[in-house]
Amino acid sequence: KELSGYMAPQGDSKPVFRGRYRRNGYSVEMYALNGEGRYIVPLLLFVPDNITNAPGLIWCHPKGKASDSAAGGNIEQLVKQGYVVAAPDLIGTGETAGSGSVAMLIGRSIAGIQAGDVVRIVNFLKVRKDVDAGRIGALAFDEMCPVLLHAAAFENSLYSLTLSGSLISYRQIVLNPFYNQGFCSNYVAGALTAYDLPDLAGCIAPRRIAFTGLNDQQKNAAPAGMIDEDLLFPKQVYSKMNAPENFRIISSQEDLKSIVDRSFR
Repeated sequence: KELSGYMAPQGDSKPVFRGRYRRNGYSVEMYALNGEGRYIVPLLLFVPDNITNAPGLIWCHPKGKASDSAAGGNIEQLVKQGYVVAAPDLIGTGETAGSGSVAMLIGRSIAGIQAGDVVRIVNFLKVRKDVDAGRIGALAFDEMCPVLLHAAAFENSLYSLTLSGSLISYRQIVLNPFYNQGFCSNYVAGALTAYDLPDLAGCIAPRRIAFTGLNDQQKNAAPAGMIDEDLLFPKQVYSKMNAPENFRIISSQEDLKSIVDRSFR
């Protein structure tokens, strides 16, 4: 927590309802949640019709809430499977693009601040009557995956995680002179003095976690040998906690909706 600059949310996120519009079989609600400081977290909430006690899913994408929110997209498919889906613009994405760079000026990581916002959304979903507070999961893409790993390590209420296109480890960037990760919310300065991304995965055990499309330092598909070496520790942790089936590495060919469904079974 100290290295990432994560600060646990305090009190109510005080969501402001900004309107609602209808689609076939569900509604889309618009909210603004208070962030850590004087910023808001814009949020779209996709709510299936005539449903109670539904599983909740937080959609974390580097392009924000608009990444796949159009009719017929992946979010709609998940909603029609019975999920209440929350798609936020975490600080530095979507409507708040560019604002995350302030983290560099205050000695904290973007990942740590965004992880705090993820926890705020968990708390927002937990008090809704149409969401099962015991089954709130999250799905992250690309550079949002380390953000979600940090959030889940700090917040036990996240029931399951699905990580698509994640960097396999900070270690691979350090060990290789050539890398193509850019400067983004992936990083936590000084992290390797204490932990790496696979260690965070181990901290989440025995909760459910699924990796699909793991990437190396060049954003290429991580080879099997690298996966076996870098993810050995979390695999061992899950085995020792008698939950090896809750740690999954999945072929990128598998349908995303099926991967999420399996994480909630």
